[in-house]
Amino acid sequence: MIKINGYFTDGCVIQADSEFSIAGKTAPLAEVRADLCEKETLSFCARADENGDFSVLIPPIKGGLSTYSLIFYVDGVKEKTIRDVVFGDVWLGAGQSNLELKLKYLSDCDKATEEFKNSAFRFADLPNTKSAYNGAGFFGLQQEDGEPLAEVKWNMPDDKSAALETAGFSFLFAGEMQKHSDYPVGVFNVAVGGSNITHWLPRERFDNFPAFRSEIKVCDGKTEAGSLYYEKICPLKGLAFRGVVWYLGESVAWTGAPTCAEYPSLLIELIDLYRDLLRGTMNFLLMDIGIEGYDEFSVNFVNEANSIAQKARNGVIRCPLFDLSQKWLIPDGKGTCHPIHLVEKREHAGRAADLCRLNFIENKPARCPEISSIEYKDGKAFVRLSDCVRIFSSDGRDLFGFALAGNDGKFVAADAKIAGNDGKFVAADAKIVGDREIVVSSPYISSPSRLTYGFFLYNDVCNLAAETESGLILPVLPYRDKTEYFGELFYEEFNPAFFAREKMYENSFGDLGGGAGYRDCYRASEIFGSKLARVSYGDGEVILSIPYDPYASCMAGLCPNILRVNQPHYLDRYDKLSVTLKAEKPITLIGIHFRTCDGKQFFIVPQINGNKQRNYQIPADKSINLDFDLSSAIDIREGDFPLPRDLRKKIALMQITFRSTEKENKVHLRKIVPYYNASENPSSDAKIQPAAKENKDKLFIYGD
Repeated sequence: MIKINGYFTDGCVIQADSEFSIAGKTAPLAEVRADLCEKETLSFCARADENGDFSVLIPPIKGGLSTYSLIFYVDGVKEKTIRDVVFGDVWLGAGQSNLELKLKYLSDCDKATEEFKNSAFRFADLPNTKSAYNGAGFFGLQQEDGEPLAEVKWNMPDDKSAALETAGFSFLFAGEMQKHSDYPVGVFNVAVGGSNITHWLPRERFDNFPAFRSEIKVCDGKTEAGSLYYEKICPLKGLAFRGVVWYLGESVAWTGAPTCAEYPSLLIELIDLYRDLLRGTMNFLLMDIGIEGYDEFSVNFVNEANSIAQKARNGVIRCPLFDLSQKWLIPDGKGTCHPIHLVEKREHAGRAADLCRLNFIENKPARCPEISSIEYKDGKAFVRLSDCVRIFSSDGRDLFGFALAGNDGKFVAADAKIAGNDGKFVAADAKIVGDREIVVSSPYISSPSRLTYGFFLYNDVCNLAAETESGLILPVLPYRDKTEYFGELFYEEFNPAFFAREKMYENSFGDLGGGAGYRDCYRASEIFGSKLARVSYGDGEVILSIPYDPYASCMAGLCPNILRVNQPHYLDRYDKLSVTLKAEKPITLIGIHFRTCDGKQFFIVPQINGNKQRNYQIPADKSINLDFDLSSAIDIREGDFPLPRDLRKKIALMQITFRSTEKENKVHLRKIVPYYNASENPSSDAKIQPAAKENKDKLFIYGD
C-alpha cells in the first residue's frame, strides 16, 4: 500500500535541473524505492517513519523531450507506476478568480484551443477538495495534517474539452512560453476565486498586521486565515518550480485603505515563505489587476504593491495591464462574468510570458519603465525614467496623466512634453533615443514640489510608453512621490457646478498622490434594474431611456458618479436632496437607492406635504421638484431606520430608481441639489460653502 503526492500522476511535468522530493504515506518503517526509468533506470530509496510518512529525494534531471516512468516499490513489492513523465519548466499559478477563470469563458477560447492544439505544454488544476467556498462566504479551516496533495489530472492542449475547463490565463501563458522552449512547459494551478492573501499565508504571519487581522473572518470560532496555504501550498513542500504567477488583489482592493497599506509587506512575506518552502529558482511574476471594475481608488495601491515587491526582492517582476484591452463581458451569449473578470486575456498572457522568458529564462533584464528621479527647477519638473532606451506617446497624442502640486498638496493636471538632448520641446510622439527626460509644468503651479503620473483610476488613458533594452514596448508605470499611508483628502474643484455631460474631467488630491482623467458622469442601473437602460445627455440635463424589460421587473435607475475618483461626496453633511425631473410618459418613482462600500443597501423616498411617499406616481411631461430627507431610510427587510451620518459616509453607489410599464419611456433629470442646515452643521471646509442667496452646495447641480 502506498499513497504519494497527488502532483505525480500520468503525464506530469517535473521541474528540470532542480532536485525535488516525492512525499507520501505507506506502512510504518517500510522501505520505499522509486525507479526513474527511461533508457536506463535510476533508483532512489527512503524509509518511512513510524507514522508511515516518507520522502524520496531525486537529484536534478535535465530537461528534454524524453518521457520517463516512475515506479514505486514498498519493501520490494511493486505498488504504483506513473507513466509519460517529462522534465521541463513548471509554473505555479496562485491567486483568485482572474487566474482561476476557465478558458471557456474567454472571448477567444475557440481560437486559442485551435492555435495550441499541437503544442507540447501540459496543465493541471488542483481541485478544491477541502476548502471549497461555501454559501456563508468562508473557506474551510484546515490544519497541517501531513496528508499528501489531492490527486490531479495532467492534460495536453489537444484535449479540447479539458482545455476549455482549465484556467484560461494559464493556458494562454503556457502556450506562449512553449513557443520559445526546447522542452515541455507545465502550469499547475491552485488559484481559488474570491480568496484573499489571508488564505495563502499561515495564520501566525498576521500578528504584526492589525488591519489584515481585522479582515480575517472567523467561522465557528476558527479563523479561515491560512486555509488555502495549509491545503494547497504546504503539500507542495519539496517540489520544484521555475516560478510563481501571482494573480490576486481584487479582494484586497475591496477592503480599502488600511489593508492596502499593509499589503506590500504581506506580499513580500509570501514571496520569502514560498521560496523557503519550495525548491527551484522560484521567480515571481506579479500580475496587476484590472482597474475598471472599482468605484474606489484602492486598486492602485494593490498594483503598486507589485512594484514595491519588485524593488525589494530579486527575481520578482511586475506585469501591468492598464494599457491593454479590458473587456468584461462575453458578447456571444455564452454567459457574463463579474465586472472584475477580464475575458480577453491574450494580450495579458502574452506580456506575462514575454517578461518571464526574458527575465527568468534568457537572463535579459526587461521590466516596465518607471520614473526614477525628479528635479524641480524654474517652475517645472524634470522627470527621468529608468529601464528604457526611448520614450514616446503610445497613441501619438500629447502626454496625458501627469499632475503637479505645490506644498499645499493640491494636485492639478499638468502639461508634459518630452525634451531632447538640446533642451527643446518636441512632439510627444517623437522618436527619442538615449538618455531622455520629460518636462512637466502647469500654469496653475508656479513652484511645483510634488508629482504623480496615472496613479488613480485612469491608468488606462495614460499614454507614456517606452522601449526596453530587450526590445519590448511597455507602458511607463503609474507613479506617486509618496508611498506612506494616506490620510486627509484634498481636491481642487475647477467649476462650481457639476454640469451634465458624458464625461467629467476629474482631478485628484493631496496625500493620496494625485492623478487625473475622464470618467462617466452617469451610468444606468448600477445597483439593480434593467441593464438595457441607457444614459444620454441633452441641453443641461441627463436622460435615462427605459425599455420595457419584464426580466428586471420593469425597473431601471439613473446613477450619478458620486465618488468622483473617491473625492468625498459629503452626504454625511447634508440633510436633504432636492431633485428636479420630468418623465415623457407616466412612471413610478421607487426612491433613491444607496449601497455602502460594505454592501448594505437601503433607499429613501420623497417627502410630499411632510409625509414619506412610496411609489410616487410622476405624471407625463411635467417638470416636478421632489425633496428627499437624508435623516432616515428604508430597508426592504427591516423597514424604516435612522440614517446616521457615519453610515452616509460609507455610501459608494447612488441610484434614482423608477418602474415603467410603458414600452419605451424617458426620464429627464435637471438638478440634484444637496442642502444642509448651516446652523446645525457648519462647514469648516473652505471649498464647501453654501451659495450666497440659497443655503445649498453646488457640487451636484445640473443645468442652471
